[in-house]
Amino acid sequence: MDADARVLNHYWPGVTAGRITGRYLVGQGPIRGDLNLRGGALRVPDARFVVVRNITGSARHRGDQIGLKLAGRGWNGPVTANGSVDLKARNWTVTADARPTVSGLAQALDTVGEGPMELRVTAGGWSTVRVKGYAKASGSFARVPFRDAKAEYTYLSRDGDKANQTNDLAFSALTGLAGSQKLTARWAIGREGRASWIGDFGSQPLNVRGDINAENVVTLSGATLGGPVSGTVALKGTRINAVLNPDYGEALARVALTGTPENLRAVVSGGQAGPFPLAGVVTYNERGLKADLGPVKLDLNRDLIGDWQAQNLSGLGATLNGRGRVNLSSGDVSGQLSAQVPGLADTLSGPVNVNYVRQRGTFRPGGQRLVWNNRVFGANLRGLRLTSGIRVSGDMNVTNDLRAYGTLRAQGDGLDVRAVGHGRSASLRGTAGGVTVLADTELQAPYRTAARVEGADISGTLSVGRAVNFTLVTGNETARGLLEEDRLDATGRVDLSALRPLLGKRT
Repeated sequence: MDADARVLNHYWPGVTAGRITGRYLVGQGPIRGDLNLRGGALRVPDARFVVVRNITGSARHRGDQIGLKLAGRGWNGPVTANGSVDLKARNWTVTADARPTVSGLAQALDTVGEGPMELRVTAGGWSTVRVKGYAKASGSFARVPFRDAKAEYTYLSRDGDKANQTNDLAFSALTGLAGSQKLTARWAIGREGRASWIGDFGSQPLNVRGDINAENVVTLSGATLGGPVSGTVALKGTRINAVLNPDYGEALARVALTGTPENLRAVVSGGQAGPFPLAGVVTYNERGLKADLGPVKLDLNRDLIGDWQAQNLSGLGATLNGRGRVNLSSGDVSGQLSAQVPGLADTLSGPVNVNYVRQRGTFRPGGQRLVWNNRVFGANLRGLRLTSGIRVSGDMNVTNDLRAYGTLRAQGDGLDVRAVGHGRSASLRGTAGGVTVLADTELQAPYRTAARVEGADISGTLSVGRAVNFTLVTGNETARGLLEEDRLDATGRVDLSALRPLLGKRT
């Protein structure tokens, strides 16, 4: 005989190719036959990414019993199967073992991957068909490294009744994408499912949920990178359409993602890195990651390691320029940086080393040292020259909620002033042009400051809110005022005689 293997679809509708040849003896006792299969192929119904090709094998038919031995390739690995058919009992069984590859599975799902897999499938039935599959794997999928992946597949069809058909997949794995996570999913293929990805990502808590609909589209919700996430992922082709809102406190942005893990485009808006605004476009494809965020450029490989460049990056009056190396996964940034800062006579230039994941870094321009340690910013200054010619030295730490600790001293051009941080307040003591000045300020709104001049009947206070309110007491006279933008409103008098000690000092 010579027949199309697709005649077997009468028993199970998954055979897509193959030729059956062989010989049967009929009429001399029980039926006897020996068959061979070549060029066979199958695709699991309603899980069409499960495909086995190049199937060859043999069948031995004796009476009501048929024995099967098959071999083929699926997901780029070998597949072997043994089965039997009992025609009298109307039942067939198949047990298949395979060692496919993660790359083969990834190709079937239009993505990329690598690593080994082990798979066992048992199937059987007649009018009711049951399939059970178990798999385990490690490696990477869609550029996400994973280990201890386990999957269980269940298929049950009663007399071809699609309405009551079972076609379920349960999955779990430990992933390692810029942190440690656990991914779990239960999916009634073609109907609905649930997935979760929980752990830490980029040193921030990760808690993302996915609802899978009948079109196999996942709707995302939850939080990652310090902010909310929303969007969709189409499982066929791994099409992504999502919005992330990363928020590291001093660094935040809105990131709109479209594409696939192998060809991804991100539009960054509302970006802020400290005082520096950032916006632009990031692309990720087979050539790596390229980012054009205006004054900041990135040119990275597929492992997110490469070069950074900053050109005229401006914020709060300061301008940065520099270049170096960056690893986006680990958060390491290194290189050379120069900073032009208002009020400083010289450009600050030197090596910079930052890890934005751990929120730490140092910048060493000349004899100076600036330190970032989470929520604390430190300055170790040694003769830092201001545009006025005054030099500043000392050590000071300031937290991001404006608590100051340490001492700085400014000297030059008749000035010798010492500023001391006491946490929520700071004090200033020193001489200017031979006049001794004392001041104390609160380091929280409205930043109330009280100052007086030693040896003169002069004192005053000021506070800062939407406007600057001040009071100046000179002798027996008092003047009060309000400075708002370019408008000054003042009332009261100034006792000029109280200013004579100051005028005398400067003559």
